[in-house]
Amino acid sequence: MTELPADRLLPYIAPAFTSGAEGAATPVKGHSALDVRDKRDLYNGFGNGLARAFELAVTPAVFGGIGYLVDRQLDLVPVFTIVTLLFALAGMFVRMWFGYDQEMRAHEARSPWGKRP
Repeated sequence: MTELPADRLLPYIAPAFTSGAEGAATPVKGHSALDVRDKRDLYNGFGNGLARAFELAVTPAVFGGIGYLVDRQLDLVPVFTIVTLLFALAGMFVRMWFGYDQEMRAHEARSPWGKRP
């Protein structure tokens, strides 16, 4: 296997593996700046989606577990479990609603039709 000299390897590695705006916007040989930005946005989207999925699965389980423990101590088994579970679901719904709204407003402000003179 032949090794590439550092001056030929570095122009590809530096923009491809940096998360800064300038590094990602620099065209790489064989790739346009748009391709690199699109890949970065795609990978960030996968990471955000995985984090949200984990949050949707774990938060109700934690709140439901806490409610169940309180229920067992007070001998009211389904009451606090249901209340804390509904509280967690309502809180997550509100958080995701406002988070999505904020993301869409930011996206529209960056778009060509969102810029007003």
